Amino acid sequence: MSKHLSVDASEGAAGDMFIAALVDLGASLSIAQAAVDDVYPGLVKFSANPVIRCGVEATHIQVVTQVGDQPSRNWNDIEEKILSSKLPKEIKNIAHQIFDRLAQAEAQVHKVPTYEVHFHEVGAADSIADIIGTAALLHELQISQIIVGNIEVGSGKIESEHGILDIPAPATAKLLSGFKLTSRRSGECTTPTAAAIFNAIGVQRNQIQFPKKMGRGAGTRNPIDYPNTLGVGIIDNVDAVMQVVIESNIDDIDPRLIPVVIEKLMMAGARDAWVEPIMMKKNRPGFTIKVLCLTTDQKKLGDVIFHETTSIGYRIYEVDKVVLNRFFTRVLVQGHEIQVKVSTLDERIVQVSPEFEDVHSLANSKGIPTRVIMEEARVAARNQGLIYGAEFSG
Repeated sequence: MSKHLSVDASEGAAGDMFIAALVDLGASLSIAQAAVDDVYPGLVKFSANPVIRCGVEATHIQVVTQVGDQPSRNWNDIEEKILSSKLPKEIKNIAHQIFDRLAQAEAQVHKVPTYEVHFHEVGAADSIADIIGTAALLHELQISQIIVGNIEVGSGKIESEHGILDIPAPATAKLLSGFKLTSRRSGECTTPTAAAIFNAIGVQRNQIQFPKKMGRGAGTRNPIDYPNTLGVGIIDNVDAVMQVVIESNIDDIDPRLIPVVIEKLMMAGARDAWVEPIMMKKNRPGFTIKVLCLTTDQKKLGDVIFHETTSIGYRIYEVDKVVLNRFFTRVLVQGHEIQVKVSTLDERIVQVSPEFEDVHSLANSKGIPTRVIMEEARVAARNQGLIYGAEFSG
């Protein structure tokens, strides 16, 4: 289990918008400031202000450079500063990874070795502050991964140190290769810094879950026709392993084979498998066979569907699985141990479930109805304090 950050980048993203959104969510701006000061003392000063953009409340972060005539820094210079700093290793790792992805993209665009790249954009004080500050706040909130939907990159032209460039800029486009992008707005909506953050620790999902509590970071631009904000929210208990759903509609299978198919899928490594009755074309009754599995097991389980059913094809889509923390304990019922699964949320019990196979096996051995042993197991669990709302840390 780990914390994931759901990101709404449908209006774009920038480094300062990440910091602003995380602060709006509850992170401490002073932690971002301290982290930057540790690497480059006196480089910038952060300040946060509440703003309203097209009716949307958000936080805007101003990054004020404290030193004039900034040098053109290269990746080697920045890397040495980060690694030799006193930052926690987790913050160093995040910041290093983001900067390294950005440096590699710039190097590929300009066709030079990474260590030879002298790029004003990445070496600029605000970019350094944005990346280090974001890394520090992600660490504070214990975020292990960013989940994002479509990313708005904008459209048109932009002036840079390398001349007039198309939007998205070459480095941005390279960093966001594989992500689904939109170009509904004019101007640069996603910066190379934000693109590097997505590239380093982000994954894209077609369906994004957003919690009730959201933080919003406002960009510097204030358009009149849309809120230029980045939304973020924390999802606890997201299964960190990538999973997919395989599904196939079938209208010509003998229904007696369905339990066999489910059994074969579970034996082949499915996390779950189930069947839903449907009405198909030409008013034919049919079934949708669905399988939840790891991406690494997709082909193996797809082959089971092909071999064990009349299916000639199946669909695949990625899913995020939100689960409760689960622990196992044992209770004593009629002199025998029954395993009990305890599910918790925020270290409080929300579900207590005796394992059915243990219950059924004991009931058969005693010649007692299964429902009676199940109730006795529940009573034994309650007697041990395993009740809804009780504190339980495992």
